[in-house]
Amino acid sequence: MRISTPTFISQAMRQAIVAQGWDFRVEPLGLSKTTDCDVGLVSLASTTLDKVLALLIEEPPFPVLVLDPTPSVETGKLILRAGGAGYDSDQLGISECLTALSVVGSEDLWASRDLLQSVVRGMLEIESPHRYFPIATLSPREIEVARFVAAGLPNKRIALRMRVTERTVKAHLSSIFQKTEASDRLELALLMRGELPERIRINLQ
Repeated sequence: MRISTPTFISQAMRQAIVAQGWDFRVEPLGLSKTTDCDVGLVSLASTTLDKVLALLIEEPPFPVLVLDPTPSVETGKLILRAGGAGYDSDQLGISECLTALSVVGSEDLWASRDLLQSVVRGMLEIESPHRYFPIATLSPREIEVARFVAAGLPNKRIALRMRVTERTVKAHLSSIFQKTEASDRLELALLMRGELPERIRINLQ
């Protein structure tokens, strides 16, 4: 696996990545110009949130894991809504960080436990106990888009996978949000992954 970062990462973390047999390099000009990469690793300890959000909105053609020295639920939501594939504390142990990189590199979504719990609690407070996921109302293409979102892919990568334009992907997402009442990509990902209590668990069959 090839990992690039535009920010400072501890020497211990670098050594652990290399010991894993992965390729590691620093891309000081940013990740949006990097194409031969599997995962981007960004630390908010050495850059600003605005710069990271701008980087994500440009949609680099690979998933990005963001680590935060002062993690918060609200920052996590901003990161994932902007297209980040992962968000957690930069105080993660090295083994946990390697696990997060593996998950994100497998095009899955990684988020801190506090963030996931907050999103689920918010959904349960807002919605009735009879909330359901109206999967039958989605078209086959919308279901495909929703599943890519659940895997943590940004719009640009979804468009490449589906061989359509980003505008088409955005149109599908707009329709999906309207039909499912999901408020954002993170909530849709949680719904699609079934990470909810049984009474609102999705039936994807």
